[in-house]
Amino acid sequence: MLAGFSWESQENGALDRVFVSRDKELQQLNDKLSLMIGGQGQVCFVTGEAGFGKTCLVAEFARRAQEREEELLVVIGDCNAQTGIGDPYLPFREVLAMLAGDIDDRVAQGVTTEENASRLKKFLRVSKRIIVDVGPDLIDIFLPGAGIATRAGALVVGEKGRRGRRSSTSASGAAALSIADTSLSNEQNRIFEQVTTVLTSLSRQKPLILILDDLQWVDDSSASLLFHLARRIEGSRIQIIGTYRPEEVAVGRGESRHPMAQVVTELKRHYGDPLVVLGDETDTERRHFIDALIDTEGNKIGAEFRNDLHRQTNGHALFTSELLLAMQERGDLVQDEEGDWTVGPSLDWSTLPARVEGVVEERISRLQSDLKEVLTIASVEGETFTAQVISRLQEITERRLLKQLTQELDRQHRLVSEEGSIRVGDTRVSKFRFRHNMFQRYIYDNLGESEREQLHEDVASVLEALYEEHRGRVSVQLAYHYEHAQIFERAASCYLLASERASSVHAHNETLALAERGLSALNRLGDISGQSDVLLELNLLIGEAQHHVGRFAESMETYRQTAATAARLKSPEVLARAALGYDEPRWRCNLLATTAIELLNQALDLLDAGDSVLRVCLIAHLARASLGSASLDDLTEMLDGAIAMARRIEDPRALIDSLRTRLSLDRDPTRIGDRVSLIGEILDTAHSIDDQYLQFELLAFRIYDLVALGDCDGWERDLEALRQIDVDITEPFYEYNYQTMIAAPAIQEGRFEDAESLVMAAFETGEKLGVDNNEGVMGIQMFTIRREQGRLVEIAPIVKHFVDEHGAGAAWRPGLALIYAEIGEIEKARVEFVQLAADGFGAVPRDSLWQTCLTYLAEVCCALDAAEDAQVLYDLLLPYEKLTVVVGNASACLGATSRFLGQLATTLLRWDDAERHFEHALKMNAQMSAPTWLAHSQFQYSRMLFERGDAKDVESANALLDSALRIANDLGMRALESRIKARTADG
Repeated sequence: MLAGFSWESQENGALDRVFVSRDKELQQLNDKLSLMIGGQGQVCFVTGEAGFGKTCLVAEFARRAQEREEELLVVIGDCNAQTGIGDPYLPFREVLAMLAGDIDDRVAQGVTTEENASRLKKFLRVSKRIIVDVGPDLIDIFLPGAGIATRAGALVVGEKGRRGRRSSTSASGAAALSIADTSLSNEQNRIFEQVTTVLTSLSRQKPLILILDDLQWVDDSSASLLFHLARRIEGSRIQIIGTYRPEEVAVGRGESRHPMAQVVTELKRHYGDPLVVLGDETDTERRHFIDALIDTEGNKIGAEFRNDLHRQTNGHALFTSELLLAMQERGDLVQDEEGDWTVGPSLDWSTLPARVEGVVEERISRLQSDLKEVLTIASVEGETFTAQVISRLQEITERRLLKQLTQELDRQHRLVSEEGSIRVGDTRVSKFRFRHNMFQRYIYDNLGESEREQLHEDVASVLEALYEEHRGRVSVQLAYHYEHAQIFERAASCYLLASERASSVHAHNETLALAERGLSALNRLGDISGQSDVLLELNLLIGEAQHHVGRFAESMETYRQTAATAARLKSPEVLARAALGYDEPRWRCNLLATTAIELLNQALDLLDAGDSVLRVCLIAHLARASLGSASLDDLTEMLDGAIAMARRIEDPRALIDSLRTRLSLDRDPTRIGDRVSLIGEILDTAHSIDDQYLQFELLAFRIYDLVALGDCDGWERDLEALRQIDVDITEPFYEYNYQTMIAAPAIQEGRFEDAESLVMAAFETGEKLGVDNNEGVMGIQMFTIRREQGRLVEIAPIVKHFVDEHGAGAAWRPGLALIYAEIGEIEKARVEFVQLAADGFGAVPRDSLWQTCLTYLAEVCCALDAAEDAQVLYDLLLPYEKLTVVVGNASACLGATSRFLGQLATTLLRWDDAERHFEHALKMNAQMSAPTWLAHSQFQYSRMLFERGDAKDVESANALLDSALRIANDLGMRALESRIKARTADG
């Protein structure tokens, strides 16, 4: 039933609200409260159209909940209609501000009760300590130090200073380059984790209700933070209650889906249906609401009036409440001698407004002209407005204006409410809010276009003067006002400032939206020759944000165009940053390096020749991009120079970038242990600067070598570390990388159905990202799975098509030869093998699949009994005899390389070498808990023993064969099972 709005009466100077009805919805919220108090965190969303009473329902529930639970705390955050989507983390900043001492103003605003304020104040010493201990990075981002110090948070500021969270690098402001950029989403997830940890830690002390109002205006970063938090409160005493208008969420934002739509959909999987829906009441329930609302005060109002009111308003909460108030004020309802309300003699339903907008119009029309002027300026500033802006524009004293706002427009006319005050330097700024956005929209929409433009300019000018050195705090508002005032160069500069602030708190979607608005403003200027610096910086921010939200192709194109503009404008540092930005997604997606090399060289030519972070990173990226087109000696020399420069300027990120690129060039199998040790040292440096992105990349790099060493404990440890980082960060490409790597253990353990599910999940992620080699990664993993399942015949045509499409040098040609050999088409296998064997197998690409391709060809070679080629393959694989076969970037592992060497030695009739290799393969595959490859080793070893022909080998060969068959049966390795049975049948 409807609720939340009521008659409002004023007694002894106090404005009272009376809550009616909504029993069903209150019970829904109470049921979730009971679960939360028991340690089962809850999430729900109260939805309904404007005026349906969402906010009041939640406020009444919170009040009653605190009557029921004496330790319960309530914290509240609001989204803003005007600036919300460009003001990152706004509702969470307000939530944490309450926990850090911003309480009195919230009471004055009517946002919270005196009882809740008292509880929060008593809890401050605990809440501040928790913020210091587990959320230190939030203090500057969510809780401005000065703001805390002026209230109850001096302790927080002092502790924060003493802790010395992180030392800054020596990179200059101009060196906001791709290597440093890799930490941005990591920083956002540090924010997410610290907000989550602060709130869950608080909930261990006191149960907590977290109210987020007007989520239809939520910024993307807050929506992501809400989702992150909501998934981690299941074992906490936290109840999250959000409110939003479903019609605005359904419409979306431009061409994009509204962030709340995805949040609600995903959270349904965790919490069931989280919605408390207002607006789906029956006619009887709406009529009951009208009765309950009228009966909150003594009255003698009969059924006829109540039925007419129901027909007039259809039980709409805001309309009904406002209409009753209007009827009281105009004399349609009067009080008799006993103080009871009754229908007056002048009541005429035909003269009453038919819509809620009409009620608003009637309320505004009764105001004196000076009060209308106050609200006119206020409506231009927004739903929340500043008293000092109005006083300066109207040229009246602040005292007089504050009296008009608080006494007349607030208490008497109930059109605005006080929001409290803040300090901007030495200036006090008083904030007010329209009681309902319908009031603000009505006044604003009735302004003429020219009047609006002039007022927007006036408001922007006063805001800039008011905030002076702190203009960044209102940069979104300034950009909005200048844009609506048609002053586009100022709007673009303010959008740049706003997008830089959003980027600094790692709100990538907001950064992108604000920077694109800035470009749009510049484009409306026509001549932007005087705005080149703003243009370049906006484009760099757009490219960076596109990268971090997974739009790699768009990011690369943005950076390419920015580089061209920077070169034309002779801006070497911007060109360098654009070149680095272009190359970052390029190498991650394994795309062609031609353009990257061109841009990186161009940037190096224009950049100052002295030591700098930019020069180190340009050299490192150029070396990586030139891999395959330049000699290894030249690349090594380049990187050694970059490493030396990074050490001279003492920049840890630049050093890590150059070192890891240097390591990627050194794939000598004899130095693999040294590489693992060095990666460990570099990881320590990445940990010291608390960069999860670098940690992820280094862990992925080390996993390759750990898999090659057969170190399954280390492999499992680093995969778990990757999993945790993947949970913490939201970067899509890193999620893809992790997904491609977790199928390998499943394959070697014989969990083929699980492995297939993992492979397809990774493939779907890669498709969304447009990863260039996504098909190849999925293909080789599915090839490995289907081979063990005896289903290669299903994919033979696909591989043949792939090879034909990509030419004779395709890396898949060895796979096609192996398929032919496995399915019995020996002559086709021979044709493919002969072509690949030419020039000592020189046609096999020396890429990340080189060793894998050699093992495929080794098996084909043995099937063809090609002894001469077997010797060449044996020599090529011998340096890897103590290692495993790692496929790609650890997307699969084929077990011990010695198994393939054993097969080649058998073909060469070198029995002692074959025995040595197979014994090693048995041991390594067993130690790796890789029954898939152990079974193959046992079968191939038994076949070698049978072929050697010694009578003493028969018992061992049979035992190996029996063990291989058991494993094949257990794991569903149908191809191997068939071969074993065929061998047994042959005797």
